[in-house]
Amino acid sequence: MELTVGQVAKRCGINISAIHFYEQKGLISSWRNQGNQRRYSRDVIRRISLIKAAQQLGISLDVCSGLIPSDT
Repeated sequence: MELTVGQVAKRCGINISAIHFYEQKGLISSWRNQGNQRRYSRDVIRRISLIKAAQQLGISLDVCSGLIPSDT
C-alpha cells in the first residue's frame, strides 16, 4: 500500500518537514508517482517509530543510520 507524506506524518505523529528531513538523511526513502508526488511504503512507519525511540534514548540520527538497516 502506498502512503502519502501527509498520511505518514499523521500516523507517526510528526511534521511533514521531519519526514523530508529523515529522507534527506537517508533514514527513509520514497518514490514518485506519475504526478511527481512522493509515496512511501508502509514499512516507513516502522522505521520512523524506531528512529523516534532511538532519539528518545539520546541516540543521534547519524548513529541511527548505522543501526537501522537500509531499505534501499
